[in-house]
Amino acid sequence: MTGLNVSPEDKHTLLSVDKEGWKSTLPQFEEWLNKLDKYADHPLPTEIRDQLAELDAEPDIDTMLQKRYEKFRRVGVFRTINQENNEGV
Repeated sequence: MTGLNVSPEDKHTLLSVDKEGWKSTLPQFEEWLNKLDKYADHPLPTEIRDQLAELDAEPDIDTMLQKRYEKFRRVGVFRTINQENNEGV
């Protein structure tokens, strides 16, 4: 990242994820999806539940995040912001 006056420590804090805390919320997502399914006019796409199951099944959160990142890169979610200077993602 360029153009920002952010210390390396602050950048680390801003970009960090409480991985175990995040994973501990998965049951709440499951409960929320169940409520959506109950009251929605149409059933939720199965892909949503498949992704939740995939997240829950991965014992190592770092591996899961890396797999997710690689999948997004393959489908083009991340683009180079400034290809000329090779900055960005």
